[in-house]
Amino acid sequence: MRKHPKQLSDEGISAARYAELKNVCRQYQEYKRKIRRIQAGIVNRPERSGGAWKRPDPTGNTAVYINDLTGWMAARVKAIEQSAARSAPHAVAGAVLRSVTEGLSYDVLCPPCGKRQFFAYRLLFYILLDVELKDLEKG
Repeated sequence: MRKHPKQLSDEGISAARYAELKNVCRQYQEYKRKIRRIQAGIVNRPERSGGAWKRPDPTGNTAVYINDLTGWMAARVKAIEQSAARSAPHAVAGAVLRSVTEGLSYDVLCPPCGKRQFFAYRLLFYILLDVELKDLEKG
């Protein structure tokens, strides 16, 4: 059984939070796909919204829905990309991003660094992503 990385524990990231961060990263491609669909005008309108009855305004409601959805997803996409860029040198950052979002192994990616350095960059990525996501939740 694998142990929770000590470096993450030192930064206050529990095993449950680490799993949550990994799942956010795995949804990266889905977020990008949904953003592209919305920007192309392909929108699935929500069936119902809670709250008081309001005069139907399909165009306005759709605009608000699109703005809320794309803003939230775009912020997560940006946080993932920025964390990858800041966690490793430019030549390795792309491999780190693909590793955490697509689940590809070191051997498949063949980044221009050693295995230990690569996994150190990945751990740093998750630490930076945790900070980014906490900032998003606050503000």
